[in-house]
Amino acid sequence: MTKSIQIHSRVLAEYVEQHDLYQKTENGEYTINEDGFAKLLRHYNEDLLRAYFSMGVPLEYRYFESDGLVYDRMNKKVTINQQEIACTPSELLLLEAFLQNAHIVLTRDILIDLLSHSKAEIQDNTLSVFIMGLRKKIGKERIGVRKGIGYYWVGSVNKRK
Repeated sequence: MTKSIQIHSRVLAEYVEQHDLYQKTENGEYTINEDGFAKLLRHYNEDLLRAYFSMGVPLEYRYFESDGLVYDRMNKKVTINQQEIACTPSELLLLEAFLQNAHIVLTRDILIDLLSHSKAEIQDNTLSVFIMGLRKKIGKERIGVRKGIGYYWVGSVNKRK
């Protein structure tokens, strides 16, 4: 089965052409079969996430501060009221994503993709374990939950050099 779609996004059109996922019709539509469409969504989403999280906050910002919590990005060190908190690499990755995107709900899928880029593919319940561990260490009130959707950083975040 093939699907015919009109692409109005220059970026998406370039992506489709670059990855040879289409056949272009006379009226400018792209015809994509089911496998190609699934591949388009999967790879385009992964590339967007990779770019989004790799760009993140400019490296000139070393410290993130929020209600007594300080995250030293360079040394991967978390303190709460000058008391160091030991976190796993996965917890640090999640913490940095939350601090970079305060008050923005990060869906479970986005967080799973983020963690999967740093290690083997993880399952939904593994994300729950990582989030639970992080919330236990830094205080569960700092990470809000949108049931069935995702998580977000509750407090305000200051960034400094």
